[in-house]
Amino acid sequence: MQMLKRVKYLFFAVVLLTFVTLCVVLYQKNNRPVERVDYVLDTVVVQSVAGSRAAEATAAAADYLREFEQTASAYREGSQVSELRRQAGVAPVVLEEELYQLVARSAALCKESGGVVDITIQPVSALWRFEAEEPALPQEAELLRNLALVGIDSLVLDDSARSAYLPQKGQGIELGAVAKGYLCDRLAEIYKEYGVQYAVTSLGGNVFVYSKGDKAFTVGIRNPDAGEDSILGLLPVENQVIATSGDYERRFTLDGREYHHILDTGTGYPAQSDLKSVTVIGEDGLLCDFLSTYYFIAGSEAVRRSLSDERFSLVAIDRDNRVFLSDNLSTFVLLDSSFTVIKGGKP
Repeated sequence: MQMLKRVKYLFFAVVLLTFVTLCVVLYQKNNRPVERVDYVLDTVVVQSVAGSRAAEATAAAADYLREFEQTASAYREGSQVSELRRQAGVAPVVLEEELYQLVARSAALCKESGGVVDITIQPVSALWRFEAEEPALPQEAELLRNLALVGIDSLVLDDSARSAYLPQKGQGIELGAVAKGYLCDRLAEIYKEYGVQYAVTSLGGNVFVYSKGDKAFTVGIRNPDAGEDSILGLLPVENQVIATSGDYERRFTLDGREYHHILDTGTGYPAQSDLKSVTVIGEDGLLCDFLSTYYFIAGSEAVRRSLSDERFSLVAIDRDNRVFLSDNLSTFVLLDSSFTVIKGGKP
């Protein structure tokens, strides 16, 4: 069953990347990209990379992703993040420099969000088995017990020792709200090192476009009500990450009710958002990934308050088929007339 799900994710990832690649404004038509597909971090990674050392670049990127998984996966035995969970209530764990900096920045963002997004959600998210063949709801008593372990203020970080400590047994962290966006930032460095001309990479809910010459790419924003290859609108981007969170991925239906994987840190249950999906576009992949989760949980009012923020761009779709666009997205092209575009609070 798990293998069938991987094949399904692979198919849809290839469909997505094929669409994006076909929409690229190619400035070297004869510079055919090298394409590579890997399954890392419980998701399909598809790279389409052009350049004289493209094959080396894709291999180096894949190797880096696997090394990162060995260090940072919450569910891989032997990882430092797993060790942090095992040592909760016992002793601090010294982390590798890269992982420590990622955890420290993620924790700071969680605090800024008021705990709306919280990397210490691991004890609760571990109870939700969205990939199970026969999914079931967590036991209420166990959910409440684990929910009491969640709280970003409890995570103790020591910059001088480069250590992290969780004071209560059973606590843990997971970096799912930031890792894929962060990895897009790191892949940009690898592509630059190998002299890549352009690249389009799909990593879970994120798409990353890279161009040595700052050429524009046109990407499709998915219609959350339709299939994986249904496009709501088009948007040109340059050297940016497109991070999306929505209620249509990793979910199951039980007794006529749907449960998605984006959890509310206050209840431990899937967030009851008035949004169907949120896409954040920007140069800072980690921030975009974090914010796509934050705004999905926080809802449309939080989105409205941020439409003029110049650090990133927002495309948020609510349950009334309204599309909220940042003020700086004048180039967005809506393809589905059943949706209404809202900019600056006005249609």
